[in-house]
Amino acid sequence: MSADEPVDRENSARVERRRAHRHSLIIPVEVEWDGPDGVRARGQGRAKNVDVHGALLHMKNSPHLNAEVTLKNSLSGESTQARVQGIRRSSEGKLLGVVVELLTPSETFWGLTFQLQRTTAQLLEVERELQAHSQGIDFRVLRDLRAAMEDLRSTASAVYQWQDLQAEGRDAYSVLPMLALARVRRATHLLNELAADIDVAEINNEAEGFSDLVRAIERVYDRVTRPSVTEYHEK
Repeated sequence: MSADEPVDRENSARVERRRAHRHSLIIPVEVEWDGPDGVRARGQGRAKNVDVHGALLHMKNSPHLNAEVTLKNSLSGESTQARVQGIRRSSEGKLLGVVVELLTPSETFWGLTFQLQRTTAQLLEVERELQAHSQGIDFRVLRDLRAAMEDLRSTASAVYQWQDLQAEGRDAYSVLPMLALARVRRATHLLNELAADIDVAEINNEAEGFSDLVRAIERVYDRVTRPSVTEYHEK
């Protein structure tokens, strides 16, 4: 058989609707279920296309259709119960994936990366709604919203990469330089915006926190003008 082997048409339609709201992640899981002989079976899987209701698991061996399974998030150690709602096979009969539905929908089981991606998607929807109904909203408010969303997406991307590398047993710390670069770009953009605000007198030295800003800029300037820093960038 190819595609899914659904329990029934109602379940199949429900699975298809939920796929539209799933997020593309790779999360290692441990799966346990009762085999046909009553012996407890175990397998390793990689959850993809996850949402609060379930996921598509890539596994080498598969529980039977409608089986109740125990899922354990290998990264967090959290466990939950699920049911096999469909089995995907190629036209040659090769197992492609197992569709599972959590018995109790969970916003936390798939871990921090899922929660962050889900929140990012929700905020993106808010941003789109504001853009579509932006009449009467000052452009500076929308500008700051776009900047905040871009910062969040950049950080979220680093978190996704960290978890993917960790799941693959690779060096997750290779993500840190990307975060440092994002901070430099963010600081550069923000300082340019502050300079423009000062030029048009939207911010002056009487503004709350202005003196703290000046001291912070002085500290940064002191560090970037030290010989060791300038010599490094001149090489």
